Amino acid sequence: MNDNEAQFLKDNSTSAAVLVAIILNEYGFDCLDWEALVLNLAIEEDFGVALSPVLSDKLQAALVIMSTDHFEWDWHTFNSCIHALNAEPFDFEDFAPVEAEQIAAAMPEVEMLTSNFLGEGVRFSDEVNTYAGFIFSEYGLLFSPAVFPTALMPNLQGDYYTDSQSEKQEALNELYGAKKDKIKEELSNLKHCYLV
Repeated sequence: MNDNEAQFLKDNSTSAAVLVAIILNEYGFDCLDWEALVLNLAIEEDFGVALSPVLSDKLQAALVIMSTDHFEWDWHTFNSCIHALNAEPFDFEDFAPVEAEQIAAAMPEVEMLTSNFLGEGVRFSDEVNTYAGFIFSEYGLLFSPAVFPTALMPNLQGDYYTDSQSEKQEALNELYGAKKDKIKEELSNLKHCYLV
């Protein structure tokens, strides 16, 4: 363990990909099957850091995404993981719908976790695609956004191309790009701390 790892484990803005990289480096892939409490206690013992509830939820969301198909197939799990990846406190029992911006900001995390660590992509069920489509239509989109191209959009009447459609798509793309850049920078910094 080094001090840089501990700093990442104290910062609620740390990406889930960095949290996963740290625990995989320390414990190997077996930790993907550990209970949340066991993993949190191991982190506290080995790194001297008690994960905040926000980071614990973010890490657990990452582990759900990596080790089960619930995120891809169950809209409620999808919703909860999106909240957690955005570092937002939530109660799994109380439903609070996510917003389009939250999905856009979480997708780079999801892609990083599934593609880089597992070598797989994400294939969402119709249930999740329909839920995402509803969220994006509430945001004001008529077509699925580039950040979530599989969203099943409801059939709405209206102008099929307006400036606001383009602006909303661009806003989601910017959120997605900024989050992706932040994750890459954090992973680069983490890699550097292992090389020093």
